[in-house]
Amino acid sequence: MRIDIDIDDILNDMSSWECQQLADNLYEDGYIPKQVQVGSDSMLAETYLEQELSNTLMAIWSNRLHLTDSDKEILKTLSRKGSY
Repeated sequence: MRIDIDIDDILNDMSSWECQQLADNLYEDGYIPKQVQVGSDSMLAETYLEQELSNTLMAIWSNRLHLTDSDKEILKTLSRKGSY
C-alpha cells in the first residue's frame, strides 16, 4: 500500500516553532547543512565585518520566536537605514 503525502500540506499545518524544530532535527541528523541558500540570496560573507553581520542575522533568525514587537520595530527601522 502506498500513501501519497504532500510535504507542503504538512508544513502549512505546522507552527513556526514546529517547523524550526523540524529543521533543527534534520540538521542534527545530518540531512541538511547548517547554512542553507535561500533563493538567489546566500549569506556568504567575504570580510570579517560581513561574517559578523551574517552571524548576528543568523542568531536573530534562530531566536525570532522570542522577539517582542518592540524588537521587531527596531529591526524594521535598522533594515531601512540608508534607503531614505
